Amino acid sequence: MRLADAFLHGRLYLLDNPSWLNELIPFAHGFYVVYPPLPAFLMTPLVAVFGLDLNQTLVSLFFGSFTVVLAYVVARDVSKNQIKDGKSNESTYLWAAALFGFSTIFWWLTSVGSVWLIAWL
Repeated sequence: MRLADAFLHGRLYLLDNPSWLNELIPFAHGFYVVYPPLPAFLMTPLVAVFGLDLNQTLVSLFFGSFTVVLAYVVARDVSKNQIKDGKSNESTYLWAAALFGFSTIFWWLTSVGSVWLIAWL
């Protein structure tokens, strides 16, 4: 989230080093973040609206929910090619998405809401 704020101000680095954030690399101008930049890039519009008060866990839950919906769509498309009699089984697609969302480590990744873990979503 702090990196998204830095992006909004035209920087690729942070100006300060909070005591609780120990994964920063010091450099001449500031501190560089070791996390992948895509979560910060995706959160940039939300940080522009809500500022640094943005709840990262809610953002993670949104992306996680979207990924479960994407798992449903993928299950439907994959099985569409295997259906011979033209009948689709909607409950199979729902089960595939539910099992993906609740029976894998994906549930934990989404609920923690850390920037490092959002990159895995």
